[in-house]
Formats: sequence, C-alpha cells, structure tokens
Amino acid sequence: MSETPPLPEAVEVQLGKIGRADLLVGIPSYNNARTIGHVVRATSAGLTKYFPDAKAVIVNSDGGSTDGTREIVAQAELSDPATILVSQPTTPIARIVTPYHGIPGKGSAFRTIFQIADRLDVVACAVVDSDLRSIRPEWLELLLHPIHGHLPGLEHLHDGSDQGGPDGQPAGDPPLRNISLPRGGLLNLHLQHVPLQPMA
Repeated sequence: MSETPPLPEAVEVQLGKIGRADLLVGIPSYNNARTIGHVVRATSAGLTKYFPDAKAVIVNSDGGSTDGTREIVAQAELSDPATILVSQPTTPIARIVTPYHGIPGKGSAFRTIFQIADRLDVVACAVVDSDLRSIRPEWLELLLHPIHGHLPGLEHLHDGSDQGGPDGQPAGDPPLRNISLPRGGLLNLHLQHVPLQPMA
C-alpha cells in the first residue's frame, strides 16, 4: 500500500486557515484556459445563491497546465452582485488552486480533491469538469442539496425554494441519478462516512 502523497506546503497553509468547511466543489483541469473561467464563475454563483450560510471551498486540482488555467482560476471573480440576489451577509467562498501528484489523469486529480475534502471535514462534495460549457448556477443546488439538505443541523443552509418538474428538478437540468465521470463532469458524494485510504 502506497502512502497518500503529501499536499503542497502552500495548500497546507490554506487548509490551516480554513479549518473546516461545509461544502466543497472540485474542478480537475489540464489546459482548460478557454472554459474554466466560466465553470468557476457558475460554481461560485451557485454556492452564493443557494448556500449563502455555508462555508464553501472551490478546489482546482490541476495536472500541470501550461496555458494559464491555474492563473485564470486564481483570478476569476467569485461572485457577480449584478446577477446574484441573496440576503447579506454571505459567507465568503475560499479558493484553493493546487497541482496534483501521481499518475497523470483524472484519478489523481480526484484523489487530491477528496484528500482536501477529507481534511476540511466537509459534509458534501461535488466535482465538475473544467470544460463544461453548459453548467449553470442551479446545478450546484441539484448536486449538493440532496446530500446536505437531509443531514441533521444543515436544514438552515437551504433557501426552501423547491420548485421544478415532477421529480423536483428544473426543466433542462441533468438528473442527479445520471452520474457520468469520464465526460459528463458530475459527481455527487457524501464524505461523512468515507474514510480516505491509501492507494495500492
């Protein structure tokens, strides 16, 4: 059994400052400068609008991009007051941008994201692809609320606006049961009872 690779020192410092969080959204990437800015902004908008009281973190796990992907994530605006209408104050969203270590590919990127989620003791974690052109803020509620909305003590994080079709989802949004990792870009996990184990 191999040991879990250590996180970069800068990430350890950030984790120490954050302490713990309620929600985490991971964005694995490799040379996605053209699309990742939109994904980060939509993610931030969804977290701010639907979970204003939650302590949320966006994690970009990057595979060594050379096109400025990480810089775009680091500099992206995390909220747009013109389009997000929420009661103030909201909890600021933390942002972690880090390279991942290990075999190149999405598996190593996911492991870094889940390692950070475990360290922050998050209640719910979602992963979205960095090339999702269709992502909208509403997706964050669909991905995260089914998990945290049914856990004791977290009901206050939801704004109570359950609306949409017969299955409770707004028309045009992907069904939560349709989880596709290679290209679909959606992953919904409850990490409360998932211990992080070293990879073989």
